Order: sequence, then C-alpha cells, then structure tokens
Amino acid sequence: MKKIYKYNTFNFLKESYSDFNQFTQGAISPHSLGPGYGFAVDPSLSIYGNQDSPYVDPYTRTPMFVSALQDVIKNLNKNTFDIYGDIKYDQFLEDISLYSDLTILRINKNENITIDIYISFKFDNIEYFGVFKKFNWIERDTLKTDLFTDSEYKYIDKTYQLKLDNYLYQLLINWFKPKQTKYILLKDKLIVKNNMGKQYTLLKNNIIDIIYTSTDKDNNSFIKFTYENNEYVITKNDYYFFNYWFDEYNI
Repeated sequence: MKKIYKYNTFNFLKESYSDFNQFTQGAISPHSLGPGYGFAVDPSLSIYGNQDSPYVDPYTRTPMFVSALQDVIKNLNKNTFDIYGDIKYDQFLEDISLYSDLTILRINKNENITIDIYISFKFDNIEYFGVFKKFNWIERDTLKTDLFTDSEYKYIDKTYQLKLDNYLYQLLINWFKPKQTKYILLKDKLIVKNNMGKQYTLLKNNIIDIIYTSTDKDNNSFIKFTYENNEYVITKNDYYFFNYWFDEYNI
C-alpha cells in the first residue's frame, strides 16, 4: 500500500499499513463499502503478484514529494468569492484540514483495460474507503466512497463530493508523476519502447534518466527517459506503476 501522510501539509508519501489488513483477515469493516474493494488483484500488473498484496515489498524507497498541492488548493478556491468580492462560505474548504492519510490500497486492471484505484483516507481521524474506477480513462468515474453515505455527514452534497473527488484525484496524479531525475529499476525486467515503437528490455538495476512526462493524442500518460543515450517511453498502465518498479537513484 502507498500512503500520503498529511497531504495538506506537504509531507511525504511512504509505504504503510492500515486497518484494511485486519479486515482482510476476517474482521468486520465499520463502513458499508469497506476494504472488500481490494480482493480482486491482477497479478500481471505487479512484480509481487504471488503475495497477498502486490505492493507490500521488501524495498525501502525514498518517498515521493507530493508536488503542486498549492495549485490544487487554488483551483478549489476559484469560486469562493461572490460578484461583490465577499468571501462565500465553503463547507469543503472548512473541512479540508480534517482529511489525512491518503493511502493507495490496490490498483487493478478493469474490463476497459484501464485501472481502478482503491484508496483509504481519514476524515476527522476516522478511516474511510473509496475507489476511482477507470482512473486513467478519458471519461473516468467519479469517486465512490463510504464517506458519502455516512449519516453523520448529511451536509456533504454533490458540490462537496465533486470537490473532494477533484482534490484526491489531483493528489494521486501528482504522486504518480515521477521527478525529472535518475531512477534505478527494482524489478527483474521491464519492457519499454523506443521512438520507433520497437520493444527493448530493461533489466534490474539499470539506471534511467527521466526527460519529461506528458500525454499522447489518445490521452495516455507516458514517461520519456534515456538509457545509454537512447530514448524510450513507459506508457499506459505501466505509467502508474513507475513508483513501484523504480526508486530514485542517488549516487
């Protein structure tokens, strides 16, 4: 699992565990949706497919910094002023400091050959579970979470839900994007493509240098990098596993 600690205060992402592990051993989830999200795992998407969780691995990795969080906050504040310049009340912005511990529980391939991302997060120190279906599809599904059905928070309306959806989505997008630096491959091998579409096999401990990340004409995210003075790309679903397959390389 991957956790973004206190993402409102620019801390780091790291591997972690949650009550999710307890529930998978037979305990009862306190939420209606609960951790049952994570039962269907596609081992082909992971280098650790023969384990209970494809993302609990023995490597100690340098955490990725959650960048551009201020831009997310700015986007959320776009509509906080009325036509006279007075500040309008926004319940989501009032609550935003109560959100913490965003965690990636599972990433599964779906029938659209895109990915579903199962998450947990804490709201007012209570853990909730959620899912972004078709996360990397041009028309992705909105966030589904048991927080939206909790009777204690009846004030969470459609507008609030959309803001939380965008907020968590942008945090994940920012984390998936690698830094423009050197990385070392952790898995045994990885198939990549060169500029002409020809396949090339990277091997464990190969060191690559990130040039940039972007999206292609079909809206697929990709990573452009160099290896031994040649350019290659990692694209589509593999893009979202980059931070599991690579670690920053520090000489």
